[in-house]
Amino acid sequence: MRTFRILYIEDNPADVFLVRSMLETLTWDVRLDSVADGDDGLKFLRRQDPHRDAQRPDLVLLDLSLPRMSGDQVLLAARADPHLRGIPIVVFTSAANEVVCTPIYQENANTCMRKPSDLDEFSHTIRLTCEYWFGIACLPRPNQYVVNFH
Repeated sequence: MRTFRILYIEDNPADVFLVRSMLETLTWDVRLDSVADGDDGLKFLRRQDPHRDAQRPDLVLLDLSLPRMSGDQVLLAARADPHLRGIPIVVFTSAANEVVCTPIYQENANTCMRKPSDLDEFSHTIRLTCEYWFGIACLPRPNQYVVNFH
């Protein structure tokens, strides 16, 4: 069975804990890496210090409101980089509506979705997201976009 990797770029440790706990209940083998700000998220994706040994994620969960570099800035930088643009990115925002999501889709996010404040609903959203990306969608081969910016 294949192991799937998720990079969760999120500054709220409680949300990271919840996602990590929920992933343990799935039938897929899913490994979660997390970073707490957008700048560190790009360093992880580019395998720059302190993430030289980072493995390429199959999916990025990206919070829109982040310190140091916002989620939309991370998205723009990742989509501008030919080594990273093949990685699916799901953007979470507490205010998902047409006004917020339209520019995110124009920046080539794969999905823009409301981040539920209710714990059960958030857990359900993560489960459905994993079911889609790991059970229905066809992901790129894990080693197709090997990048190492040192």
